[in-house]
Amino acid sequence: MSNFLLGIEWCNSYLKLVSLKKNGGDYKLHKLEQLAIPQFETEESSKILAQWVAQNFPKDSKISAYITIPESSVFLKEIEVPEAKEKELSEAVFWEVVSVASMPADQIVVQWRKISQAGNLVRVAAIAAKDEAVDYLLSVVKGAGLKVLGIEPSSLAFARLSPECQQKTTLLVIAEEEETNFVILKNGAPVFSNSIPEYLAGMKTKRRKLDREIVSSLATNAKKVIAFWEEKGEGKVQQVVITGRGIRYSGLASEINKIVHLPAGFGKLHKLEKVEIPPSSKIAIKQYLVPLGAAVKPTLEPEAEAPEVNLMPGKERLVLEKEGVQKAAENKTLIFSQISLCLVLLMIVAFVGVTLFKASLDREIAQTKLFVNNHPAQKLLPEVQAANKLISQTDLLMTNQKDMGEKLLKISQLIPPSLRLTTLGYTGTKGEDWKIAGVGDRETVLAFYEKLKADSGASQVTMPYSNLQKEKGGDFIINLIW
Repeated sequence: MSNFLLGIEWCNSYLKLVSLKKNGGDYKLHKLEQLAIPQFETEESSKILAQWVAQNFPKDSKISAYITIPESSVFLKEIEVPEAKEKELSEAVFWEVVSVASMPADQIVVQWRKISQAGNLVRVAAIAAKDEAVDYLLSVVKGAGLKVLGIEPSSLAFARLSPECQQKTTLLVIAEEEETNFVILKNGAPVFSNSIPEYLAGMKTKRRKLDREIVSSLATNAKKVIAFWEEKGEGKVQQVVITGRGIRYSGLASEINKIVHLPAGFGKLHKLEKVEIPPSSKIAIKQYLVPLGAAVKPTLEPEAEAPEVNLMPGKERLVLEKEGVQKAAENKTLIFSQISLCLVLLMIVAFVGVTLFKASLDREIAQTKLFVNNHPAQKLLPEVQAANKLISQTDLLMTNQKDMGEKLLKISQLIPPSLRLTTLGYTGTKGEDWKIAGVGDRETVLAFYEKLKADSGASQVTMPYSNLQKEKGGDFIINLIW
C-alpha cells in the first residue's frame, strides 16, 4: 500500500493541491493540481475531489491530508501574557481572544505560537477560527474519502518553507485569483492580516502582465497594511514576500518595492531535507508553496516551544489525539515485543553459563560465611549497630527540625492590610511547600505576589491565573517553596 501526504490550499472556488509519495524514508513530489469546485456545494465539491483522487492515486492508498485556509477566515492577534506552563498559557490566550474577538467560547478553536520572551513576559501570536468556518472544508474533503489530520492558516504553511520569514518581520502577500491576503509575520507567526478581493486571472495580458490598475491597487494596499501595523507600535516591517498565483505576473514585486520602499520579491523554493522535487517541477511549484508547506509538515522536526497549530474543531481534534495515543501505544508494544524476544534469547544463553558457574560460586560462599561467623569481631557487632542507630536519630532531629517562626513573621510583615487571609497551610514535605489563600482585590493580590517574590526569601513563588479573574473581592491562592 502506497503512502502519500496531501497539502490542500483552500481558495474559495478552487483547490490548490500538492501530493508527496513516500519513497523509502523520504518523499518525492507526486502531483501538482489546481482543481475548480463549486462554492458552498458540499456534495458536488466532494465528488470532484474524489474523482481527482481516484485518477491520481493507486487504489487503497493511505493519504494524509493537511488543509490551509486563507487569513480572511481567521482571527489574529498578538498578545503578551505572563510566563506559564503550556496548558495555563493556552487557557490565558483563549480567554483573551474570546474577550476581544466577540466569538462564542464554545464555537471557536484558539491556538498560539510563541514569538518572543522578555523576562517573565511572553509574546504570542493568537490564531482563532470559528468551527463553522472549517466545518464546510472538512465536509468536502472527508466526503471525498480523505482523512484530514490538520488545518492551519496559509501564512503559517508558507513560513514553514521560508527561513527569511522566520527571521525577519515580513509582509506576506498571498495573491490568488479571487482574493489577496496581506499578512504580517513575526518570527514566522502571523500576527495581523487584511484581505481584499482582486481577480488576478481576469487582469493579465498576453505578456503575462497584470493590468496597471490592479498592480497599483495591490501595492497601495500593501503600503496601507504596513503603515497601519507600524503605527500601532508593534515593530517595523523589514521585507515583502509575494506568493500564490501572483508570482506569475512580472512587475508586481517591483511596483510594491517602489511604493513601500522595502525589499520585495517572490517566495522561493528552498531545499527540503526529506522531500525530492524533480528539476522539471521547480518552476511550476513556486505557485504552490502554501499547499507544499502544509504537505511537508509531518516530514519536519517539531520546533522547540512551538506547539502544533491545528484549527480542527474540538471533537475532531479529540479523535485525532486519541488515535495518536493509540498508535504510540501500538509502536511501544511492538518495540517491547522485539526487545522481549532478544532478552529471552540472551537469558537462555546466559542460563547455561550461570548454571555451570553457580556450583563453584556456592562453594566459595560457604567458605566465606564460615570465616565471617568464626571471626572474633562478631562479638562487637550488636554494640556497633546500637551506636549507628543513635547517631541516625540525633542527625534526624538536628537536620529536619524546622524553625518556621521567622518565616511566618516575614510573611505577616508583607501582607497588605486590605487582604483577608483564610488559609496558611504547610505541608511538611522536604521541599517546605506553603500555600497562602484568602480574598482580595486584583491589584492588591498582584502587589502581595510581587512582594513575596522579592522579599520573602522563598526559592519559588507561583500563583494561578484564576487569581486575576475578579477585579474586586476575588479568591486567591499563592504557593511558596523555601
